[in-house]
Amino acid sequence: MTDDFVKTWEQKRGNISSSLFEELFPRPPMRERITHTIFKLNSIQKRLEDSSARMKSKDKTLFQKCVKAQKAKDTYSSTMYANEIAQLRNMANIIVNSQIAMEQVILRLETVRDFGDISMEILPVAKIMRTIKNSLSGVIPEISYMLGDGCCTLDELVMDVGQVTSSNYHTVTSGDAEKILAEASAVAEQKMKDSFPSLPSTSLSESGLDLHK
Repeated sequence: MTDDFVKTWEQKRGNISSSLFEELFPRPPMRERITHTIFKLNSIQKRLEDSSARMKSKDKTLFQKCVKAQKAKDTYSSTMYANEIAQLRNMANIIVNSQIAMEQVILRLETVRDFGDISMEILPVAKIMRTIKNSLSGVIPEISYMLGDGCCTLDELVMDVGQVTSSNYHTVTSGDAEKILAEASAVAEQKMKDSFPSLPSTSLSESGLDLHK
């Protein structure tokens, strides 16, 4: 029995098994899967909002301690608090950025569900979702893990659409997805400036930090 015959047989057997599985356990309709994904993403969005609120509250406490240490001429403590605030605001920025990008993802999925324009909308959404998932992996791992299920669903939808190949997937998605991510980043930066007050300049100079960078 030649290697080519074995490969061909295994491939056919795999295709038969896959077809049989899909026949016995068919995937839900696209609209149903999209609706389920939107529901899960709204739940995740609420968790991101809660995390953002907790960080803002913690930042307020640290800020007050930093200012108090500054007034007391306690350079060591004010610098320590400034460092903690910088780390917290870096994480807060990622969360706010993810929130805004997630809003766009949900909006586009709702458009897909209501108008069925899958080929034009689902591709950039899939890339944005994966970017959000990767960004949150080092900040809120549990939410990043939860997003994995949504990413898998979107990948399945992309495969079901079957209108693009892996070779031109990046080209099709990059422009629209990168534009949305850039806009989300700009809005997040402004929100951070509006929500988190600047520390006294002396604390910043002593710690070598730029909290709005």
